[in-house]
Amino acid sequence: MRSSRLTILCMLLCIVNVSNAQWKISVNKLQRNVVEDLLPASRYTFVDGLTFFGPAFSLEENVIRKGVPIPSEGLTFNLKAPVLNGVLLLNAKLDQPAKCTITLRDSLQQAFTYEWNCTLPGYQLPIEIPFEQFKLQNKSPQNIVSVHIVARSSKNGGYPHVILGQCKVLQHNIVNEPARGIFFYDITRKPAQQLASYNWKVGDSYPMSTFTMYRDVYTQAYVFETTKPTTDSNFLQKQILSLLTSVLKQYVYYKEHQLSSTIALAKMKEISQRNVAFSGKINSVDSLMRSFHDGHFYIERKQPNTLNGPVHVRKIGEAFIVIGVFNAALAQSIQVGDTVLSIDGHLPEVAITQANGRFYGDEQTRYQQAVQRMLFKPASDSTRLIIIQNGETKQVTYAQNMQVTVPPSFRPVHRAHWTKNNVTYWRLNKWDLGEWLMMYNEKEQLTNSQSIIFDLRGNTGGLELEAFRIVASFIDQPIVANISEYTAANGKHLQAPITLQPCKYLQLKDKEVVVLVDHQTACASEVFALLMRKHAHAKIIGTSKTAGSYASGESFILPYDITVRVNMLNKFRPADPHDVVEYRGLYPDLLVPLETWEDFFPYNDKLLTTALARLQQL
Repeated sequence: MRSSRLTILCMLLCIVNVSNAQWKISVNKLQRNVVEDLLPASRYTFVDGLTFFGPAFSLEENVIRKGVPIPSEGLTFNLKAPVLNGVLLLNAKLDQPAKCTITLRDSLQQAFTYEWNCTLPGYQLPIEIPFEQFKLQNKSPQNIVSVHIVARSSKNGGYPHVILGQCKVLQHNIVNEPARGIFFYDITRKPAQQLASYNWKVGDSYPMSTFTMYRDVYTQAYVFETTKPTTDSNFLQKQILSLLTSVLKQYVYYKEHQLSSTIALAKMKEISQRNVAFSGKINSVDSLMRSFHDGHFYIERKQPNTLNGPVHVRKIGEAFIVIGVFNAALAQSIQVGDTVLSIDGHLPEVAITQANGRFYGDEQTRYQQAVQRMLFKPASDSTRLIIIQNGETKQVTYAQNMQVTVPPSFRPVHRAHWTKNNVTYWRLNKWDLGEWLMMYNEKEQLTNSQSIIFDLRGNTGGLELEAFRIVASFIDQPIVANISEYTAANGKHLQAPITLQPCKYLQLKDKEVVVLVDHQTACASEVFALLMRKHAHAKIIGTSKTAGSYASGESFILPYDITVRVNMLNKFRPADPHDVVEYRGLYPDLLVPLETWEDFFPYNDKLLTTALARLQQL
């Protein structure tokens, strides 16, 4: 009996593999070819003692430790050969805000200019400028033979001290190549889909000593095309459903989301066998994936075009309170602090259940997300509220498309920072290229501070490598940041640590650190908060636990305009098995409940006030 069952199982696996083997899986990569590196070939003198970090094109980048100052008359580079359709790469350091005028001359000696405005001093985020952005009376440059760069102060027109660490002419090409990773090889069994190594080389621009990933680290969008073009739509539709079954089989967070893979796959099988239109089956697969409540695992669907309107409401305790009115005329009828009794004739809880959006995380987190969207409606709609204002009940109706004017104080500014009483505050709305570099430029301010507050409220994630770079500034010995793992179709389990080394360029190990979080703090922000708590003795202070959404997200682009967001090509998890972030989230060391509308940002901002008071006591 056991042998016959194994035979049947092998036959089923073969059917799946034969079906999925019909796929061509590819990626489009931006390939940067260096046409000419202008600095080494120039006649200008280099200065040492610098730390230019690379443009983040590759993990293998090393810190550049010398550069060429721009003299008052500027720098001129004559190209070895004329260049058509090039891209100019610049990596610079400035001692003050400046405007760099870049002039390209073609073989006819026509001058095409571009103004690069650098609003902050310090090392600049490297910039790529396509030649077509250089203009002369609406004409674009053709055969470029020289590059001239001159800098002027943005303040007084004088000559700032500007140093170039990189100045290269590149050409961009889009290259289509096979997608590489274990999952793709298991699907197609084509050698071209295999990776030569899962261990990626890392240069000293990054603090990792090791980086392991079981897919290509430089791609995240994968195109699936059938290798056997056919007019038989049923065949292609079965192919897609078979592929989606493989995706569900490979999903890596069943345990964290408290789900049964057996039940999910049985449901998928039942959907595939339904006698309904293919679009209906895809809708059912979408519902099945959404039931996982995973922020990185779903079928992309066009969302209704909705507006929040001029009134913002949040739940405080058991009441729904107005926390913002962003229309001057409407503010005569409804005020901040009013209690909302009903929305369009129903209790607010009804509006919450009807809220449009893709909500993820556990039930508490999804509820908080729905509250924020319960007043989102189409622009042509209107909203009718019953409110209590100064003890009196009244009705207010407003059009959804009323003019909304949100004061600047209500918009948290990304990278906003200040220092007061030996405490440096740093706001990060996202993790983007340059977060580490902006902090590095403020190394003197940070080094002289006793305490640092990282405000990650509303930060749903982004580039984890930027978070790693900052964490590395707060450790004095290597740490395991997380575990990278994958289980192949044959059952072989692979895993390796991602190890961070202490940063050689900025050391803040002795600082008191506080990380501010809320229910929207997710992904890379959660990993940052966890690592800072475990290895930098940081305290997490929040209005709630974090979102519980930590994964590496990718896109599968399938026929019939189907795009599937997945997170099963590589699993990342905390090094300590007891530290579960996905679905569970991080609980603050100090929970600060918001009890009145005045507790919210940007009013009294109770959370920040509490953090500052705590640091003053240390």
